[in-house]
Amino acid sequence: MKQSKTSEQIKTAYIGAAALIIAAIIGGIFALANNHPTPTPTPSPFSSPTPTSSTSLTSIPPTNTPVPMPTQTPQVILTNQTMSCTNCTPDGNLSLNIKNATIDRAQSQVTLLIGVKNNSTSDLSGVQFKYLKLQDTQTGVTTDGGGDGFSSFYILVNQQILFRPTFQFVPIAGHEYYLSAELDYNTFFSALFSPITITF
Repeated sequence: MKQSKTSEQIKTAYIGAAALIIAAIIGGIFALANNHPTPTPTPSPFSSPTPTSSTSLTSIPPTNTPVPMPTQTPQVILTNQTMSCTNCTPDGNLSLNIKNATIDRAQSQVTLLIGVKNNSTSDLSGVQFKYLKLQDTQTGVTTDGGGDGFSSFYILVNQQILFRPTFQFVPIAGHEYYLSAELDYNTFFSALFSPITITF
């Protein structure tokens, strides 16, 4: 009876010891878990950072490309009118053929294409324009021509030489302009011409 009792005590002691060991193991596991938190993963050097308000790309404003201005094409007006000399003699007879007028608004000028023809019985020297004038018949404003033809030249009998004198203005569309002219020749003589009208 005594031996049976002792065996029960030993069995109870083993069970208690086993329970203590199991409790100690479980407690150790929890202690290790609390002392070693889960590490934060290190970001890869190849991964792209998530943009924030401080690292976001600043938008680049578009570049304003200048728009080229359209080129103004000169306007050519055909005239084909002849200005006859009003005071010429057979040995000093000249005429002017006004072929066309070119309006260049970009340069603010008018260019006349004029043929000077020698209708005399002899060659003429020292020929040059003394004046060329365009007068607005409505406003009375007059503009003098210049440039080509205002230097002395020599012209043979029946020869025609082309000149392109210019007038520094832009005519008013629809207005009529009187063209008057005078030429000097042979040093001491001059030729006056009958005026013509050009509508621009």
